[in-house]
Amino acid sequence: MMPRTVILDPEISVHTPEWLFLSTGIRAVDHAVEDICSVNGQPIAEGASYHALRLLGSGLPAVKADPTNLEARLDCQIGAWMSMVGSQSGVSKGASHGIGHVLGGTAGVPHGYTSCVNAAPRAALQSPRSTPASRRGSAGRSAGSRSRRRMRSPS
Repeated sequence: MMPRTVILDPEISVHTPEWLFLSTGIRAVDHAVEDICSVNGQPIAEGASYHALRLLGSGLPAVKADPTNLEARLDCQIGAWMSMVGSQSGVSKGASHGIGHVLGGTAGVPHGYTSCVNAAPRAALQSPRSTPASRRGSAGRSAGSRSRRRMRSPS
């Protein structure tokens, strides 16, 4: 299934609750990383995923710092859209995605929250043989090294 038209409007997203906007962005990061690390990755999906990580890696912290930053919100929307290219081209998702669906369906945990909890441990356990080291390292560099620290929820 693929949309014929995608409408991205950062002004409308200003009214989205922060927890939902940011956790959905992390879900998109998770999709992009899983596409890059997939056992059946596709070049078009990898390219879109790397670009999605760059947009989300800068956009999410910028939106957290200034929720009215429309340019950063648009970057996040474009990044989330681009993170879906792998799904649309038959790239298999990994453990984080599968666990997220189970937790969401059985325990009512929002999909974005499951990515916040599952993405890093899943990446740490990823089989070194399943993904070339160059792709794993590039995914982290694309997202930016400071993004995780800035995205922590307020206590």
